[in-house]
Amino acid sequence: MERRIKARSLLLMGLFILGFIVLISRILWYQVINDEFWMDRARQTWSTEKALKAKRGTVMDRNGVILAVEVPAYTVAVNPKLIQQLKADATIREQGIDIEREIVSGLSALLRKSESDLYKLVSAQNKKGAYYEQREVRMEGYKMDQARADRVKAFALELGKRAGKKDVGVYLIDEVKRFYPKGRLAAHVLGYINLEGQAVSGVEEFYDSELHGTDGWLQYEKDRTGVKLPASNEVYRPKLDGKDIYLTIDARIQTIMMDAMRMVYQKYQPQSITTIAMDPRTGDVLGMANMPDYDPNRYWEADMGDFYNHAIKSNYEPGSTFKIITLAAAVQEGLFQPEERFLSGKITAGGETIKDIKHEGWGTISYLEGLKRSSNVAFVKLGFEKLGGDKLSSYIQQFGYGQGTGIQLPGELVKPIVYQYPADYAAASYGHGKVWITPIQQAAGISAVANGGRLMQTNLLHKMVDPTNKGVSHAPPVVVRDVISPKTATQVGHYLEQVVSDQKLGTGKHAYIEGYRIAGKTGTTIKASEGRYEGDKDMFSFIGYAPVDDPRLLLYTIIDNPQHAEGEGSKITSLLFREMMLKSLQYLRVAPELSSSPHKLQPSAPISINNIDEDKSLSITVKPRHNTSGIIPDLTSKPIEPARKELDKLGAKALVLGKGTSVVAQYPQAGEKYKGDMIYLLMEQAADITIPTMTGKSLRDVLQVCSILDYQCKVEGEGYVVSQTEGQMSSGRTAAFVLKPRGAPSKLSVSS
Repeated sequence: MERRIKARSLLLMGLFILGFIVLISRILWYQVINDEFWMDRARQTWSTEKALKAKRGTVMDRNGVILAVEVPAYTVAVNPKLIQQLKADATIREQGIDIEREIVSGLSALLRKSESDLYKLVSAQNKKGAYYEQREVRMEGYKMDQARADRVKAFALELGKRAGKKDVGVYLIDEVKRFYPKGRLAAHVLGYINLEGQAVSGVEEFYDSELHGTDGWLQYEKDRTGVKLPASNEVYRPKLDGKDIYLTIDARIQTIMMDAMRMVYQKYQPQSITTIAMDPRTGDVLGMANMPDYDPNRYWEADMGDFYNHAIKSNYEPGSTFKIITLAAAVQEGLFQPEERFLSGKITAGGETIKDIKHEGWGTISYLEGLKRSSNVAFVKLGFEKLGGDKLSSYIQQFGYGQGTGIQLPGELVKPIVYQYPADYAAASYGHGKVWITPIQQAAGISAVANGGRLMQTNLLHKMVDPTNKGVSHAPPVVVRDVISPKTATQVGHYLEQVVSDQKLGTGKHAYIEGYRIAGKTGTTIKASEGRYEGDKDMFSFIGYAPVDDPRLLLYTIIDNPQHAEGEGSKITSLLFREMMLKSLQYLRVAPELSSSPHKLQPSAPISINNIDEDKSLSITVKPRHNTSGIIPDLTSKPIEPARKELDKLGAKALVLGKGTSVVAQYPQAGEKYKGDMIYLLMEQAADITIPTMTGKSLRDVLQVCSILDYQCKVEGEGYVVSQTEGQMSSGRTAAFVLKPRGAPSKLSVSS
């Protein structure tokens, strides 16, 4: 027995010693041999990492108007588990409160979400039948602004107060969102950020890496209650906010374009309208718009076709607006003689018969008249017969067609122009056949004519600013190549001006603006689909620039298949161009000229101011013409009578604005050569002068005075002013004028 007890004792002791050895071995393993691994595991239990999210860069127009910005946002969430518990709470039910019903009806009213959808959310269960603890209310409650979030918060607090509960299962989650303060303005240029935070299309996608920035993080240790410990082991990587981008877009010009386009779109219901505004001197895109459009703040409500940026993605035959290229090439080669004559109507070229829009033609006419009437025959003879196919196609390539423009937007369509038969060259001479281009290519190509013959790289980036180091990256104009000479460009501009100014023959006559010299060209094409023309579907376009001798703005607009136009598509497009060009030139403070075109009758004698009545209505007298080639004198600080006498010596006409005793400012400035235009004398600071009564004055006078006095003008009709109204907006002083049709008798009192 004793031996058995000893054996058991030895066994127990052995087991104890073995266990002790195993324990010591494990301790050595964890604390000595593998201590680094387990220290890391332990550190994870008391350390935490906090993400420092970079702020996405702001997108602005060229003047700093914010177009896209990151702002605080709030998402509504509900707790189905808690809501169902409160619904079953006897105390709350005794008060006559149905929590579920109250939440559904309240959120439905605040968020405009259907009650049936909300009932599904507040009673949502997982696959095991357990109620969820959080469900977001999408889309109506997703990333709301502060005002709506405050209303939801107030609703939840009021309901909790009535129910005697601090938490009723309605929450607001702090977030940030991309906000587009101007709504639909330039949506196709900007693109948008989707619900997953991804950049989709436009500048948002193209410059995503620059706008996104780099997230940072902060790693620190905490105690078991979550309180941060002293930062001896703190690791920090700073966030780098995204860069701010200034586009070349001008929000005011973009607004002018979109307002005018929307009126046409609503009235004529075309398939689409596209307009591009460019500064031909630099290649900067000042505006780009399409109808239909969408609101990037609520992009999910748009149809798929609303997102399509036709300006860079649609390929089409440009039609007669492309004749500008053929004309420029012919002038450059010395082949365009404006008074040379040809037989209009039809011509056979490359085995195909090509006809004018008036099939019987206009008889034998000059090439200049052929340009004004947009004769296809004239341009086949110029491009196909005189230039020849190889030279014509070379010029088309030099002007940038069939190549990318370099615009900073994703998805630009680039399709080479390939000619197979002689007829292809003949058709190309008037913008048909194999010539399929994008609107942005056309705007860039014609800008090369407007700016003196230089093809500029199309540009959408004005500058980029790094908020971290305040570094600024500019995007200077880039000349791709010289295509035609400045002399050729000037000649072409003068020819195109007559297409607009000739009110009898010019196809662009409806784009005429009194006081401004505009070069332009209409275009009409039959839409093609799957290699065949659709006879009942037309595209109408107009491209033009102004002022002719110093272009500040080029506008290109296309209307695709307008409804109820009744053969007036070309006129509608020209008038749309006119509306946009007029308001844009006013905004750019481009003063109208006295003589808007060589085809308008000029006054036989200059007009000079006589006096201004107390009501600021104008009374003028006609003075004999003297030397109009002198230099304009400095009239500032002089009383009106001595100033008037100096202008009389020059034979100049003047208009006095304001009631001061001496001249404060003058336009044009002293030292400039007098060209016969009106001289404006300001007797007070411009901001202190109310626009005078303009009854009986021409549109040219109205635009000039508005420009000098910094008024935003709205004009209805043509001819002479019959009434005017004034107003004040956040953007400045405004004046609206109603004009009589041309030829109506003027109320201007003139004596000679």
